Amino acid sequence: MHLFASCPFSPWGIIPATALLVVRPISPAALPPNNSTLLSKSNSMLHALIIGINDYPKHKPLKGAVADAEQMESFLTHDLGVPLNHIISLRNNAASRAKIIQGFQTLRDDPRIKRGDPILIFYAGHGGSMKAPDDWRMKCGVTSIQVIFPFDYGVKVAESSNPVNCIPDHTIAALLNELAAAKGDNITVIFDSCHSASGSREDQLNMDISHKRARSAEVQFDIPCDIDDDVVSLAEKTESRRVTLPFCTNQSSHIHISACGSEEMAWEEGGRGRFTVALLNAIRTNGVDKLTYYSLINSLPTLPNQSPHCYGLYKSRILFDSRVSPHKSTLFPIKLEKGELILQAGSASGVTFKSVWELRESSRGDSTILGNCIAETPNACTTLLKIKDTNASKRLSAYVGSGTGSEGGTDTRLYARLLQSGSEAGLRVYFSSEVKQVMSKIPVGSKQVSDRVAPRGHEVGYVGVECSTRDGSGAHLVVESHHPKLSNLPEAVFRLCDPQAEKYGVGTLKYRTPAQRDEIETVLFAAAKWNWHLRRENPVTRMKDMVSMEMVKVAEKAGREFDNYKFLPKPGPNLISEGVADFVVQAKDLYGIQLKSRANVPLYVRMFCFNAADFSIDDVFGHSTASGRADPELPACGQLLIGGGGDGEAPLPFELPSGAKLELGYMKVFWSTRPLELDDLAQESAFDMKPHKQSEARGCVRVKVAPGDDWGTLLLLLVQRAPSKNL
Repeated sequence: MHLFASCPFSPWGIIPATALLVVRPISPAALPPNNSTLLSKSNSMLHALIIGINDYPKHKPLKGAVADAEQMESFLTHDLGVPLNHIISLRNNAASRAKIIQGFQTLRDDPRIKRGDPILIFYAGHGGSMKAPDDWRMKCGVTSIQVIFPFDYGVKVAESSNPVNCIPDHTIAALLNELAAAKGDNITVIFDSCHSASGSREDQLNMDISHKRARSAEVQFDIPCDIDDDVVSLAEKTESRRVTLPFCTNQSSHIHISACGSEEMAWEEGGRGRFTVALLNAIRTNGVDKLTYYSLINSLPTLPNQSPHCYGLYKSRILFDSRVSPHKSTLFPIKLEKGELILQAGSASGVTFKSVWELRESSRGDSTILGNCIAETPNACTTLLKIKDTNASKRLSAYVGSGTGSEGGTDTRLYARLLQSGSEAGLRVYFSSEVKQVMSKIPVGSKQVSDRVAPRGHEVGYVGVECSTRDGSGAHLVVESHHPKLSNLPEAVFRLCDPQAEKYGVGTLKYRTPAQRDEIETVLFAAAKWNWHLRRENPVTRMKDMVSMEMVKVAEKAGREFDNYKFLPKPGPNLISEGVADFVVQAKDLYGIQLKSRANVPLYVRMFCFNAADFSIDDVFGHSTASGRADPELPACGQLLIGGGGDGEAPLPFELPSGAKLELGYMKVFWSTRPLELDDLAQESAFDMKPHKQSEARGCVRVKVAPGDDWGTLLLLLVQRAPSKNL
């Protein structure tokens, strides 16, 4: 079973218009002169569209948007050495609706920009939103429309009886699609603007008292469903992969950093936007080659009433670069509470009892190591860490006493990276006699077998078991040897001891590896991670049965291209019966997962698809990482339709490999009362991994419930059948 890797472009109406959107992180890295040597070739390849608007004829003026645009341009030209003739600058009355759209198209048509060259688009000005009318819901699957306001919004022009409209998310998505089709998806978009107009009265009050202003404005008249259809229709005809959900929570084609949460405002103060100032300071202080997107958001100082968010699957990538950080495991923030180290992740995120953590000064991958810590029994969302030795304790005391750990703010910040998981869990593996001999052949210089079942850096590990019968009773996985007729080299065959896999006759995996220890262990470590995260749950949740799941058909493809689809007037019937969705995979059918909560608090949600054919784990729906208060996805006593447009993003397609008659998979939902840190959970097929490649581990979980915190899981078995004509 496979979810399509690329999803259709969709309106970014579900996420704040205040955003840093990376359709694919820029490469090569742009490096500030204070931190590293600039590469003239990479700088000469970067092109940009920089927009700043203070003076609106039909909206209240701003003070800092133009200054932010000027500072962003200065960062490009002075820090990165980008030539001025590579930058399209639009300020105030030059930033009309027509000129902004033309700016995107100029980048698209510029012959100097080669496919894959980095492109930056920056907008500072007013943003807003409105409830989506029914025709927008049918066309785009959105419940709200988010917009940016050009300088001439609301101004009547001679050739039209209608005033100039805003630029809605659907148009921005289409423009990005055109740009990506022509130049590749190495595109970065920064929008420092609000997405909600609900704070107008508060904005006026604060402006009078403290001279603060929110970059938020009201949508004053209707936005036609067919607005900019000429732009949208052209984008839909392109042959390239579509821009994926430009402003959504779980995009795989870009990283998105927003200036505030969905219920917050993006403020300017002292003639500048708080977010842009903090963003540029953090990048300049740390260096773009030293930060990942995850570490960047954690390095931002605390902004009053404003919490920058980071969305996307690839938060572990180096800033402005498609490379993954060599420090692969996530750095988790730590709070100092009464002299104790409190890791801001717990059992809900897979933190384990007695796991070993490396304590670091900052969120940079090369920051100073203060020492190692041991995890106590995790709470649901936090974990107490204990220093291992006195030298580390002295270094920590000296560092905290120096007051150097604020990363631009006043609060001391520390971070921890996982080194080694706890030791209570493991994949139970039965080896046939021939495979057992292979596994006992230790290369020169290697450790004994018993020490290698859970090497440092791998998820969980495995343990060999002796079974009374050949069927592998008591084992999670059976590994046997096979001798192909056309080869003298034996192969390892893997059989998943899963009752459902055995019931449907797909327990023996079709994928095989050479019968060599390193090759076999690569699969075992991936399978161990897959099995543990699939099976783990919270046995002491106080909110059992408070969250339910349904699987429904939400849309149908209207053509051969996946992104050409239409939402149904209402979702179809629930396909789940007793925890199983047994359905025929049709190319035209697109689905959604409906979550319903009876809890009186909002919940954070992550959803993953576990493929039983190759032990891959796909990240289907993800949360944001936030500097401050994060936005929960599932409202209190509310619903979330994942794949239904709006807050749930694009619909979910399924496909079977060529020739397959049936495949099994599991859709698993993790929910929590606090944000979940599960970015390291996803993994590629075990049979595509290379030997010695490490996965990121957290080991097994002992749960200790803290007052007010809770988490739980939902598990759905997917039985996907080929249409009868293919049988």
